[in-house]
Amino acid sequence: MLETTKRCKYCDKEIKANATKCIHCGSMLTDSGVPTSDVTPESQVKLVLSDRYEILEEIGRGAMASVYKAVQKNLNRTVALKVVHRNLVHNSELLDRFHREAQVSASLNHPNLVTIYDEGAEKGIHYMSMEYIDGVDVQTLIKNKGKLGKEKTINIIATIAEALDYTHSKGLIHRDIKSSNILLTENGRCVLTDFGLAHAASGSKLTQTGTVMGTPDYMSPEQAEGKVLDKRTDIYSLGVVMYECLTGVVPFKGDTIISTIYNITSGELKPLIKVNPTVPVWLSSICTKMLSRDIDQRFQSAIEVARAIRARKQVSITANGTKKTQETKSKIKVTSEKVPTKQVKVSGRANIKPRKESKKLSYVLMATIILLLAGIGFLLTQDKIHSFFDGRSGGGNWSELSDQERKKVEILLNQGDDLYILGRLVTPSGSNAAHNFREALRYHRSNQYAQKRMRIINDQLVFLINKTMLGGQFAEAEHLANASLEYYPTDNDFNELKKEIAENKRELELRNLFLTDRDSAYVLANVLLELDSNNTFANYVLEQIKIGYLSQGDSLLNEGKLKDAKSVYNKLVDLYGPDDIFTERIKKTSKKKVVSKKIKVPNVIGMSVDDAVNLLIRSGLTDGKISRIASAVRNKNMVINQVPKSGRVKRGTAVNLIVGE
Repeated sequence: MLETTKRCKYCDKEIKANATKCIHCGSMLTDSGVPTSDVTPESQVKLVLSDRYEILEEIGRGAMASVYKAVQKNLNRTVALKVVHRNLVHNSELLDRFHREAQVSASLNHPNLVTIYDEGAEKGIHYMSMEYIDGVDVQTLIKNKGKLGKEKTINIIATIAEALDYTHSKGLIHRDIKSSNILLTENGRCVLTDFGLAHAASGSKLTQTGTVMGTPDYMSPEQAEGKVLDKRTDIYSLGVVMYECLTGVVPFKGDTIISTIYNITSGELKPLIKVNPTVPVWLSSICTKMLSRDIDQRFQSAIEVARAIRARKQVSITANGTKKTQETKSKIKVTSEKVPTKQVKVSGRANIKPRKESKKLSYVLMATIILLLAGIGFLLTQDKIHSFFDGRSGGGNWSELSDQERKKVEILLNQGDDLYILGRLVTPSGSNAAHNFREALRYHRSNQYAQKRMRIINDQLVFLINKTMLGGQFAEAEHLANASLEYYPTDNDFNELKKEIAENKRELELRNLFLTDRDSAYVLANVLLELDSNNTFANYVLEQIKIGYLSQGDSLLNEGKLKDAKSVYNKLVDLYGPDDIFTERIKKTSKKKVVSKKIKVPNVIGMSVDDAVNLLIRSGLTDGKISRIASAVRNKNMVINQVPKSGRVKRGTAVNLIVGE
């Protein structure tokens, strides 16, 4: 006689009806005939983690984990606690990746990324503690209020693009960008959550494509086709979010997962501006570029997206992949902007329609191919599963290598990946990602994986050097450029960057000299102008030195120190050549007695500091003490008061300025 069975509520596997513990997932059970005292997943988490956390409520549930709102007792702070489902705790690979992703994510520090506090495992409960964001996700916002306004969308997409650029610079790809993973708080903070979810789910036996690879509606074409992914797949998914924000719908939607994937890989994009005519042309063009099916025609980095949006820059793509940009000014009335008459095509593929009698067969065949490719792509995205598809082996001189040499190549590649994730691209010397990949190429000269990694590192180094230089860290930028040249000695980008760093260092030196030694600053400014006659800062410094010496001479003249004043004016002639102003001043020093007449105080309120100082000097006065006080934003760096305000005073009198901050 067959025993009566039931299904485990946690893993859905068949077990004995009277079982108190599931033999498959290890979850504790109670007799289904006794509904009271039923042990729920939440009660198990509460019991095991009670010493450290007080579970308040469940706030989210996914295929891999549940998320609870909790209080961390020792610090009395509210956190979000992500806990792996009990039916998955026997999947060692999934758990390893879950904790690894928690550790990697904890190393990220960005105001628009969720912060990881802690991770661990206790009595079979695997958890990750993170920042609790009291806000609403973008998807819910759209469902409740409909499509979002232009300015709100601009802020969301540009902010998340900047956060993505930061994660990409760390060698990490999100792979599950979607509107439900972006949270907005009441104070306007925009936060990207669930970083690394796709990595954490990899290797599991969950059958839904979206669980393993991302959410179908937001997948990039290469993600849907199972190809190896890079940071540009996140740019595509962010483009889907932008489209959804401004229209209320995603660009490619099917009745089933298969039809959605088919539309993503083969359908034609309806431009944003045609779905929502109030969207400006420049914004529609940015969205179209982000959603390009051709990965090379997309924006190549997330920071490019952010800059184009914040600059309100119209972009376009051409059939051969050439980028074009055009600076445009946003108009107040969007209705005055013309809708383009031609629709920008997302792909260069021919839109060949199957014959009517074979349409159904073609659809089934396409769906089958996509699923097969998705399966291959799933394998390719694993950290520890490598095949000949990723270029790690095969081809070139691989057959000539001994087993020991092949093993050495594999170790070098794996170590290179680890160093890459840690951000050790070309430093320290001998222990960095570029060193490992270059060593791998010494053994296996045609190794495609190492070659690709070297190219990616090259691109990231150029970005990092520029970013470091813009932050004024010239010594660090120069060190990074020199280290880069060790691995890329023929790359012109790094040589050009070294020149640019040197020029910027000289400008910084000029800035410091200008405050302490005007004569040396004058010499250095002219050196910079010899290198670049259009150097704006050098020209500005020379003008300010002239004004400074002129002010000094006028003060001496007013004090009756004619000889000293004449010496200063003659120095101006030596430095800047003959000038009517200098000649007039020199004539005044020849008089036996200088009659100081009172002059009118000009009104400089509302002017910038520089303009105000220049006007005072031209009027025969000098700038006195400059004080800064808090004021409205519109008054920043503007003169909001002066002492004296008006009247007539002696020539050379100092006028004190109060400037808004």
